[in-house]
Amino acid sequence: ARLAAILAGTGANDRDWSWVGSLFLSLIINSIVRAGWLNWLFGWPLTATKALHQHCKWFWGYPRFIAFLSLALGRLVAFRSVDPLDADCFFFNTTTAAAFVLMLAFEIAEDLVVTALPPPPLTKKLM
Repeated sequence: ARLAAILAGTGANDRDWSWVGSLFLSLIINSIVRAGWLNWLFGWPLTATKALHQHCKWFWGYPRFIAFLSLALGRLVAFRSVDPLDADCFFFNTTTAAAFVLMLAFEIAEDLVVTALPPPPLTKKLM
């Protein structure tokens, strides 16, 4: 949902860069949640469903970028425009292209941060 919302916003307003702060905040929050530290902090038990959901984020984080990439490639074939000032540009405008690249980079960074974070200590309450 965040990817679609940011790309839709940048497509509509190519001079607004307020979404960059959202990327940094998402990186921090998602990394803490995925590493299990939020469960540890609040004493929430790690159920099998939660563990599976966190594990699936490794594999299902990247396919969501395919839809926008397919749209951009379709526009490139149809309009043959790479000029960001042209309304028919394949990536809509410079801000949308930057958002796509940065969001993909932040997705990779999130995976790297999660692997670098130590696991939280296990307590009986969390089991």
